[in-house]
Amino acid sequence: GKDNIVVIGTDFVGSRFSTSLAKQAVQLVLGALLLIFLYAMFRFRWDFALGGILALLHDTLAIFAFIVWTRMEFNSISIAAVLTIIGYSINDTVVIFDRIRENISLHPKEMCTQILDISLSEVLGRTIITTATTMLAALSLYIFTEGSMKDFAMCLIIGMLSGTYSSIYIASACINFFSRKKKGEEMFVAKKDPASVSI
Repeated sequence: GKDNIVVIGTDFVGSRFSTSLAKQAVQLVLGALLLIFLYAMFRFRWDFALGGILALLHDTLAIFAFIVWTRMEFNSISIAAVLTIIGYSINDTVVIFDRIRENISLHPKEMCTQILDISLSEVLGRTIITTATTMLAALSLYIFTEGSMKDFAMCLIIGMLSGTYSSIYIASACINFFSRKKKGEEMFVAKKDPASVSI
């Protein structure tokens, strides 16, 4: 009847738990950024790695700002969304960095700015199409789910938009800032093709 009440479950989240969650989130994000920086520095150069990290910091701050602005619940799902976007964004950034490195080998006499312009023009279509198709999945999650999964999908959508922007405009701008006066042949020592090396 209307006067009968059944308590299915109760939960309480104290300030101690939220402080611990915030510390874990910061530690996870900083740890991920450090490992990504080391990977990018080993695979490319230090200025490429710095550009990638600045882009990831931009994405992370954008998601946190969105969570605060919308007063979304900050929980383990939010941390998972941030780490997912970090992985998505660095993947996009590495694809762009690979194209830049390839064009440095193809156009060693061109200035850094021209090489970046060529590289970004070549990957722009791929970046937009990849982001749009991935965003369709996140949009489906947002439309057809409820609760924390809906918040997760919304964070993914914002993070994908931010990641696409930062990979193109922030990571590449950092490379241009440090190497704009260099030619391609000064930026990398071209790796020899193993097939062309005489024994």
